[in-house]
Amino acid sequence: MSFSEKFKTFRNSRGLTQADIAEQLHISRQAISKWENGLNEPDIMTIVQLCDILNVSLDELLRDDLSLVQKLARKERSYTKLIAIIGILGFVILLLLCTVAFRFVQQ
Repeated sequence: MSFSEKFKTFRNSRGLTQADIAEQLHISRQAISKWENGLNEPDIMTIVQLCDILNVSLDELLRDDLSLVQKLARKERSYTKLIAIIGILGFVILLLLCTVAFRFVQQ
């Protein structure tokens, strides 16, 4: 069973509406609808919050949806690479600023 099917099943079994979940997560009801229809997926932090709201484990919610787990892992790797690139660029900019400031002080 996919994440979207499991999520909808758990939500309904808890007697919660899409609006109830959306309110607790501070997002739109339409976002919840997209998750349930498989048009979009929440990020990993939101999935953790969903597990708390639905009182289920991550394993219960994600176990059979290997494609979503792989997609979340790719996103995580992309974020890590982006943070590393931003850090390196920041360091290079800092070095350039220090060089310019040093030359300015020497004049």
